[in-house]
Amino acid sequence: MAMERMGDRFVRAGLLTQAQVQRVVEFQAARNLRFGQAAVQLGFVSDQMVSAVLAEQYQYEVSTLTRPIELPLAIAADPFGQEAEAIRQLRARISMGMEGQRHFSLALVSPSAEAGCAYLASSLVVAFAQIGRNALLVNADLHASGQREMMGPAQPTGLSSMLAGRQPPGAYRTIPGIAALGILDAGPQPPNPAELLRDAALRRILDSYVDAFEIFIVKTPAANTSGDALSIARQVDACLLVARKDVTLMSELEETARLLESANVKVLGTVYNEYAPPEPRADGLAGRLRGLLRSWLPWPPAGRGR
Repeated sequence: MAMERMGDRFVRAGLLTQAQVQRVVEFQAARNLRFGQAAVQLGFVSDQMVSAVLAEQYQYEVSTLTRPIELPLAIAADPFGQEAEAIRQLRARISMGMEGQRHFSLALVSPSAEAGCAYLASSLVVAFAQIGRNALLVNADLHASGQREMMGPAQPTGLSSMLAGRQPPGAYRTIPGIAALGILDAGPQPPNPAELLRDAALRRILDSYVDAFEIFIVKTPAANTSGDALSIARQVDACLLVARKDVTLMSELEETARLLESANVKVLGTVYNEYAPPEPRADGLAGRLRGLLRSWLPWPPAGRGR
């Protein structure tokens, strides 16, 4: 089997676009350089990124992948670690559950706010971007709980501005070094989140991005504190239930699943994870997961009818 080209590996990792790869190849030929040297000289990647890609290609260890903006996510900072591998397994199961659809939207739903949905959503969108799938992280938690920054400083406008008609859809922010990734922040906290999210309002916003993105990962507010999660779930293609060890009660999880089922929402399964309590940090990220994917549980559990 032919060895994968260096440029293809950079694209799969979400570090370069195909257009950038072509520029690197032309520059490489003109200057008689190696691919990695040419990419660094053009300013597209760093030496550390080249080392990390080479480490994967030739199967030797590398501890971190340094990016222009350091993401506190294992899938980005420790791409060959156990947690990153768990995220990739989850990415594969989601892809299988969506039956090979090129475009799909997935909402992460949990009964409570302490399950780690923000971290999981951020990790998943990076994982999809790393294999060249243009992915948009959508913070649809328009409550106070959704005002924490996700993956760097949030923009002053965002989803709530678009839903309220104060800003046209289409804007998003990017993360340098991950070409296929976009982020749509929650925007200013509105007084009426439920009203903004009613009917097909969110679906229309997502549809306006289909020319730029294939996959939409949507963070929702806790299902046991508002009905917004259910409103969001009705407007996406599928949902993933998120439970936290020693925090999420089975009765709460079953009630959330029942509500989704009653709304004819497709539930792919349940992620059961361990979640480290939030620690104060400058980027506002709500903590991290330990041993993220402890198990994948199809819904409903074996022996329970739908």
